[in-house]
Amino acid sequence: VSVTPETCAMVVSATVSTAATTTETPTPAVVPKAAAPARLNHTASFAAVTETSGLPPRVLPPLSLPPPPPPPSVPPPATARHKRPTAAVGPVRSPFRSRDELEFTSGSVGWPLYHLALPVVVTTLLQTVYNLTDTFWVGRYGSPELAALTFSFPLVFLFVALGSGVSTAGRVLVAQYEGAGQGSRASFAAGQALVFSALAALVVAAIGIVGIAPLFRAMGAAPGTRDLALGYMQYILAGLPLLFLAYTFSALLQGYGDALTPLLVVLGSVLLNLVLDPLLIFGVGPVPRLGLEGAAIATLGSRGVAAVAGVGLLLSGRVEPSVRLGDLRPEPSFLGTVARVGVPASLETAAIAVSVTASLFIVGRFDAPVVAGFGIGERVPSPMFLPAVGVSASPIGPTFERVYRF
Repeated sequence: VSVTPETCAMVVSATVSTAATTTETPTPAVVPKAAAPARLNHTASFAAVTETSGLPPRVLPPLSLPPPPPPPSVPPPATARHKRPTAAVGPVRSPFRSRDELEFTSGSVGWPLYHLALPVVVTTLLQTVYNLTDTFWVGRYGSPELAALTFSFPLVFLFVALGSGVSTAGRVLVAQYEGAGQGSRASFAAGQALVFSALAALVVAAIGIVGIAPLFRAMGAAPGTRDLALGYMQYILAGLPLLFLAYTFSALLQGYGDALTPLLVVLGSVLLNLVLDPLLIFGVGPVPRLGLEGAAIATLGSRGVAAVAGVGLLLSGRVEPSVRLGDLRPEPSFLGTVARVGVPASLETAAIAVSVTASLFIVGRFDAPVVAGFGIGERVPSPMFLPAVGVSASPIGPTFERVYRF
């Protein structure tokens, strides 16, 4: 490459021009930094900006901070694989239900029937406690008295069976009318059942007063045992209307679907009998020693309280079916309806009572200790089959409700 004098002159001239330009550029002044404010005021800063920019002033809302997050939930401790996790304990509900808590017309029938049958079964078991209590205390009093009680029990069962058809008819008719939505007819049927039950008790009692002595002689009861049994049966037959009314009250409420109220009434009556039995049989303080007759008086007193309480509840309107005084006027035309339903039920129950009575025609030929032992053995199995009777009676009300409402 050849370098000429003109080229060298041009390079020197460009270098001098660049150096001159660099020397003449002024150095910018260093502005000292202002101290940072302790706390940033957003409102003041925005106001200063708006003043310099010419925009209208605007007030900013105060700065709101979000709420703190909730504390993390602690997971429950792990349980062993062979243990079930413990559930929260809630209020324990009673297995007994009132009628208002039961629904018979929709859904499953099983649980309503269970809650209805349970108090009926318990009520039926409590009915046997009367006889078991009498047998227990009279057995401690003496063998002749227990033998007389053994002769009397089947006849009491037979007389109650003859009048039980009225209570059965009342249960069925109340359930039928209530299921059909005819509440006034259900109340009328309940009142008629009470009246016919009392009348039936008077008729059966009259038959018993006339025929009880020949029956005891036919069974082979010894003279001393027969006299004791006659004294016991005189009290029972005199109070037979109270026994019938107590049974009818329970049947009417069970037909309506209320099995809890009869249970409470019978429970109170049984507790009263538990107190009166030893008090009247053995005598305490001013109470005389009445023996077997004391057992009869205790039974009548406790059952009479149940009958009076039951009829009072029906007339007061506190339970359903409520009964008015006009419903207690006997209606002869309604007697046919009661008989059509009640007579077959009476005959069925009476057949069982006759079979039990017939066994005494054989056992009664033996001495008093043998008859007393037979009476004890006969009382023990009764609680085993009577719950089946309660279960069979419980579906009557719900069945008629479903038939008539659907």
